[in-house]
Amino acid sequence: MTEVFALAYPGGTVELAPLDREDLQSLVQLTRKLMEPLLRSGFGFQWDLRLERALMNDLTRQPVVLVIRRLGGIIGYVSLAPGRPRAKLHALMIEPSHQQQGIGSAVLELVEDRARALRAREIVAAVQPNNRQGLEFLRHRGFADAGADGANVLLRKTLV
Repeated sequence: MTEVFALAYPGGTVELAPLDREDLQSLVQLTRKLMEPLLRSGFGFQWDLRLERALMNDLTRQPVVLVIRRLGGIIGYVSLAPGRPRAKLHALMIEPSHQQQGIGSAVLELVEDRARALRAREIVAAVQPNNRQGLEFLRHRGFADAGADGANVLLRKTLV
């Protein structure tokens, strides 16, 4: 998953490209926008510099991080640890103004196809229990509850 390519979705096309260090701050800002309310309401803590640094370190260590662009601007990213027999979806973040358009579904389908090509038999994701939108998104796309991963809900999908 290192090439730059166009990905079609029902409303058009997005470009996916490997993470570039210049993109890190934009990804951190997007993650903060999406996650800060969930962290506050679900775990009772605020976003801070420590979390920001941890996220930057995590993004640079992930085996696969693809930046999603539309019309030249960053609108999201996906991070994945491909593996056998199990791949792990670490994050799928889409800018709120670009949600509900099929972009996340198209990116998830691509990730699943790539995981299958690497002979993964399943894909898992850990989602905060108060992230109703994330849980519904994945469940609607065939993920099922598979227990807990720390304080998070573990979801699993068999890849055939």
